[in-house]
Amino acid sequence: MLSQKLELRATRDGNSIIGSFYRVTAWRGENYLGEQIFSGYTKRESLRLAREYVKERGGLGVFANN
Repeated sequence: MLSQKLELRATRDGNSIIGSFYRVTAWRGENYLGEQIFSGYTKRESLRLAREYVKERGGLGVFANN
């Protein structure tokens, strides 16, 4: 069986309260692994952190195993 590749999608978003941020969603094939907001980071840093979170916790946000 082939391992499914992790796909991270980062979109720039923001509001007047916390300013701009990146909203990163994680997918492995058709499986949704969650969404996390990264404020104060560049797009590259946000994707790196999201990749680490998925590796360590199995997902992002409420989908992560605690």
